[in-house]
Amino acid sequence: MPTGKRLNEELAILNLTLEKCAFTEIAKCYIGNNRKILKSCGLRCGQHLFSQLITYKIKLIISLGVITKDILENLFDTELPIGEVSYITHRNKQLSILPLYHPSPANPYGHRKNLAIISNKEKEIRQII
Repeated sequence: MPTGKRLNEELAILNLTLEKCAFTEIAKCYIGNNRKILKSCGLRCGQHLFSQLITYKIKLIISLGVITKDILENLFDTELPIGEVSYITHRNKQLSILPLYHPSPANPYGHRKNLAIISNKEKEIRQII
């Protein structure tokens, strides 16, 4: 898929690919084509998401897109600026979160911005992962 291809280009800066990373959807329920329920569904799935993060010992959460960033902000009760690594504690667990723009071809500037963000944050990200 074009989105995955673009995300792999972004991850290549870190010598990573989607196949080498954990990947999960923030919303664990089926939303079909009704993107309007993504936020409410994602918020209801927060406990399951947090369990996955802890179980798999995720070192860095890279979120894609504004809606996902907003859901994480609500779940973790914090601000998460796009392009900045945020270090938070949630239920006595340390989490590192890097919100990025969605790399979909429907967002023509997101991919270019993400490439710049990852390049600029490469050293910091490498220390985390």
